[in-house]
Amino acid sequence: MEARQVPTANLIEDLDEILLELRGRLDERMHRCGEDLVVADEAHSLSGLVEASTAAAAQHAHAVRLKIEAIYPSTNKPRG
Repeated sequence: MEARQVPTANLIEDLDEILLELRGRLDERMHRCGEDLVVADEAHSLSGLVEASTAAAAQHAHAVRLKIEAIYPSTNKPRG
């Protein structure tokens, strides 16, 4: 994958928007799944994909934080 020169703040903003949209879609499907087995299956599949993607990203971010804190212990200390 080619690296894009997008500021990190913009990526986080985009991620927040995407997660909010996915949450809305999951909620909408959840409300409709009692009426429609196909919608229930879609909601189940989508929730699994979202859960896997976000869990993998969160685990990686946490591992990066731990490595940085091991190298630079002062990064985890309160400032001010």
